[in-house]
Amino acid sequence: MAALTDRPKSSLIRKALEAYLEDYADYQIALDRLRDKDDPVISGAEMRRRLARKD
Repeated sequence: MAALTDRPKSSLIRKALEAYLEDYADYQIALDRLRDKDDPVISGAEMRRRLARKD
């Protein structure tokens, strides 16, 4: 991939790590919210209903 994009391998690795760490942080936030008893989980149907109301 480095040769195809004419970039150093370290640049590709850095970008991959940045993307992974961003996704992992989002995942951790989602897990924390899921475990938070004061943050209710709603169904997909309820979410669609709420989003439709805002339009």
